[in-house]
Amino acid sequence: MYLIRNFTLSALLIAGLASCEPDQTNPNNLPSAGTYSSLPATLQAFAAPVQLLNVNADSGGRYQLARGTQLIIPQGAFRNLNGDTTHGTVQITFAEYLDRSEMIYSNILTDNVDTNETISINANSAGAFYIQAAQNGFGINIRPEVGVGVYLPQRNLIAANQPGISLAGYYGVKNDKPIGIVDWTPSSRPNLTYSVAFDTVAYGFDTLGYHQAAQPFNFFGGTDTVRFSVGGANGITEQNSFVYLLPKGMRSVIDMGSAPRLRNRFFMVQNLVDVHLVSVAVVNGRFYGGITSTKLENRKSYSVNLQETDPAAFKTAILNLP
Repeated sequence: MYLIRNFTLSALLIAGLASCEPDQTNPNNLPSAGTYSSLPATLQAFAAPVQLLNVNADSGGRYQLARGTQLIIPQGAFRNLNGDTTHGTVQITFAEYLDRSEMIYSNILTDNVDTNETISINANSAGAFYIQAAQNGFGINIRPEVGVGVYLPQRNLIAANQPGISLAGYYGVKNDKPIGIVDWTPSSRPNLTYSVAFDTVAYGFDTLGYHQAAQPFNFFGGTDTVRFSVGGANGITEQNSFVYLLPKGMRSVIDMGSAPRLRNRFFMVQNLVDVHLVSVAVVNGRFYGGITSTKLENRKSYSVNLQETDPAAFKTAILNLP
């Protein structure tokens, strides 16, 4: 994943100076319209922010993050690279990916069907996050015998208030693809519990990096065959377009690949599943987005129509999808 992608800031700036001449570069008068260098850079400009915390390693504590996650650090939870317990102030880098809009714009997805390599998790996420720790500029680790925990708020988790929900812990590593998908693997020490009373997932871990708690969900591998396509913008290529499938009512984002690669591709899915198809693209420096909400039926084709839009407004539209 990609917490920080390289992009040209000047390419994302909006021309805000008053002018007597009509703005020929923004014919639709979009508030965030401008010349965007690439689709990954454009999404990252509106991605979930990285949060920095100063933590007392000796006393530990509970820390409330901006989007509702709580970070729980026990006393003496860190060690340096020599294996000695860390004392004093520790700098924590933390990012939350609790909504599908954040997952898309930050490229922290729950599944990826467009590669022949490691498949991510086909699952309903209870929340993903990223964490790193350092002291005086040097990386440190979590003491495995102590561990660290988070409380993940459950705004979108399906059946959040039903007992007996089955969740698993996953550890993620960013691969070397140009868009930097995170490949997820089952955590070797999940230490995962679910609190129905407080509508919260308590997730314990002892490694830094990307983490996720998720409920397995078998969306693909069904008996129905469907096709997808994208239209509405000329010049779409494999480098400037992404397509995602979001099962309704779930915190799940499945990467379907680029718009051109959907041509002549068939997908085996579960019968009559309600989904949102989301597509984004940057063509000739302009941002395009499209959403199609439908129920998938056997042997039918579904298209997403792209329209030039404001990246921030489109992120909100994804956030508000049921």
